[in-house]
Amino acid sequence: LERLTDGRYNRILVDELGDGDLFQLVGPGLPRPVPLAQPISTGTLEQAYLSLRLAIVDHLDRGNERLPLFIDEALVNWDAARRDRGLEVLAEISQSRQVFSFTCHPEMAERLQSLGARILRID
Repeated sequence: LERLTDGRYNRILVDELGDGDLFQLVGPGLPRPVPLAQPISTGTLEQAYLSLRLAIVDHLDRGNERLPLFIDEALVNWDAARRDRGLEVLAEISQSRQVFSFTCHPEMAERLQSLGARILRID
């Protein structure tokens, strides 16, 4: 989360007791955790959701064979800076696990290819 948000947020708190917001964002510039809900921007919400997905897959295969990661247009609503950070994180993850990223956006495919991805076109 910290890398995806460029340091603005660094953790997600989970309310396991059910007496507050399920997820809250924590960051160095925040006086207290903020709910992972509106008015947080769509881009930030999606960054947090991707962070949760990445944490879950790391948790699920801890100590076992690395599971592949399937991403389908997860970065499509991100602005250019967020998208580049997200793609760099995915490129790093691809060094230790297989990553499949599905997109219908040629510029996204080209950016992935520039980071070492192999492009397969599906008709």
